[in-house]
Amino acid sequence: MLAFEGAKNSNAGNSEVLAVRQQVSQLTASSSAGQLPADVAKATTDISTKLATFGGVVAGRGAVAEAVEDAVAAAHPTRTRSCRSMR
Repeated sequence: MLAFEGAKNSNAGNSEVLAVRQQVSQLTASSSAGQLPADVAKATTDISTKLATFGGVVAGRGAVAEAVEDAVAAAHPTRTRSCRSMR
């Protein structure tokens, strides 16, 4: 039961990080277009860098997970790749 609760909490945390990453990416796009003040643009870049180090779906994390996804995709070609589609 504790493992299940831990998995649920981990999933919820990863979902929160992913949501914040998406919001920050919108700010980063505004920053690239020169629509943000310099200090806000720097803060946006800093938080984006920090968020890239933990939580959510991170590219290049776990060759085993990618191999499993490849095997599932080969067996079920119509199934979408949930993890890779978020990268």
